[in-house]
Amino acid sequence: MQKIIEKVRNVLVRTDGIYEMLCKNNTNSAMKAINQIMPELNEIIMKLISEIPYYRKQGVDLPEDVILAQLQNLLEAFEHSDIVMLADTLKYELTDTLKVYEEILVQLEAGS
Repeated sequence: MQKIIEKVRNVLVRTDGIYEMLCKNNTNSAMKAINQIMPELNEIIMKLISEIPYYRKQGVDLPEDVILAQLQNLLEAFEHSDIVMLADTLKYELTDTLKVYEEILVQLEAGS
């Protein structure tokens, strides 16, 4: 479990860096960084979604449709080079989801 926690934390740090690049209008570097982070982000989100039934049994209600919409928003913003949507999706949607996932994983690890 520690491996996935570290992966989530790593992606969180990298998304903060990408957000800063976008805010500074360093678009080319940000787009390259997003392209590099997408496989890991996709893996994390898909793992989270696959675990939602288990978390629901534990009393944690995660909105699967919202999480998928966040990933779709990121992909759409990336495809259309919509810098504002990209920054917003990273900072105010996916980052929150990743932080919640990290908290869940830390709590599960502590309870083991």
